[in-house]
Amino acid sequence: MCESIPLGIYASWSAYHLFGISPYIWFAGHWLVWFFLDYVQLRGIQVSEILICFIRLLVYLSVLDFIVFDLIFVSFHKLERPY
Repeated sequence: MCESIPLGIYASWSAYHLFGISPYIWFAGHWLVWFFLDYVQLRGIQVSEILICFIRLLVYLSVLDFIVFDLIFVSFHKLERPY
């Protein structure tokens, strides 16, 4: 899940330069499709019925994604400036 933000940024940048598509629309569509596919995968793996709704799962996964993205950004920043 931690790859959705960087991959969405790269894909929206390339879609803008190659096809002229708005990066905001591309990123929003990319993220919604990514979350929907995560939900479908969770439903396929889960034996019993899922006790969480799609909106709540969307909130949980987005918070997790932003936390992981922030940790990756901070760790790369620490590698550049170790002091």
